[in-house]
Amino acid sequence: MNSRFTRKVIPVVGGFTWVEDDSFRIDNHVLEDNRVVKDSAQLRHYLMALMSRGMNVNRPLWDVHVLPNYDRGRETVLIARVHQVISDGVSLMMLFCNHLCDPGPSLKLKPRFGGSSFPLNVCRALVVGPLTFLISWLLLTKRDFNYLKRGSKLPGRQRVIAWTAGSIRLSQVYRIKQITRSTFNDVLMTAMSGSLRSFFKRRGVVNPPDIKVCLAVDLRYEPATGEPVPELGTQLSSALVRLPTNTEGAIPRLWEVRQAMDELKNSPDPVVLYGAANILFTLLPCRLAHWFMGMWHRKPSAVFCNLPGPEEPVVLGLSRVKTAVAWAGWTPEVPLAVTITSYAGAFNVAVSSQMDIVPDPDEILKEFANQ
Repeated sequence: MNSRFTRKVIPVVGGFTWVEDDSFRIDNHVLEDNRVVKDSAQLRHYLMALMSRGMNVNRPLWDVHVLPNYDRGRETVLIARVHQVISDGVSLMMLFCNHLCDPGPSLKLKPRFGGSSFPLNVCRALVVGPLTFLISWLLLTKRDFNYLKRGSKLPGRQRVIAWTAGSIRLSQVYRIKQITRSTFNDVLMTAMSGSLRSFFKRRGVVNPPDIKVCLAVDLRYEPATGEPVPELGTQLSSALVRLPTNTEGAIPRLWEVRQAMDELKNSPDPVVLYGAANILFTLLPCRLAHWFMGMWHRKPSAVFCNLPGPEEPVVLGLSRVKTAVAWAGWTPEVPLAVTITSYAGAFNVAVSSQMDIVPDPDEILKEFANQ
């Protein structure tokens, strides 16, 4: 087992450090729950209750819950909770598909963000990084002011979740991608902007403003063929991208999204933020570093993540894994988080939202499918 899963995080002067958990037992982390979960509605309530509970900080920050009696015992659900300090979703997906599941076609890493321009962006980040982070982002970039950012009044900012599994086929998105000469991410973000535009208009916002979303950006390298185990740890950065919810029409929205993404691929911003976070948490006390990063995380209206999965169903313990859905971690300041997971020729969309701002995230999912 990777050492990240057997170590716990303890506070030290000004921050935290990893130490081996001498009392580690796998039974404390892989938990079987024999309750009967009849349908997706009951599963949703179970997940919401689980998400509202913190993990035991005196143990390694992960657990797996096994529900063997889902759909009256016809299916088994595995729910894995993994803190971001252990690893990000891309590495965890590779670890699951290539090393935990039964032998089969391996999941390959996608090329890193920015392609051939990535080394240049790193150099640019070293030059303009401090100025960009302190002045352009923290001081000059304004927070969004829209329906989603009107403020939550619930204690603890309670969240509600929804998801759709297998309803959006990869072949549908691929055809749009080919015709418009765009990327999968461009098409999916365009659909999300159209979904949110419809959501705003149904709430009486006749002319919805554009919103800023926090987009997860994968900065990892492409490993050599045959790398035994993916390197764990968070190698994702993020960037602010404008979502054209003010634009009428799907095709004009797609052109705007594509332009914004092309600019981002040639921008040092994701590398700047990744470096700034590492420097702040290394040099400053943890509370002060969190305060600086919190200033940035309060600016967007939503979080958008795209998690690549296997093209074919994987097998675990001689049983085929029917589908995979993921929820990205979120901060209380961001009212809406959307995670899209590709698995076995389909896209699975998961949404979490603040209960009093978006009480029915299924509404966003239905409109996303329509888009």
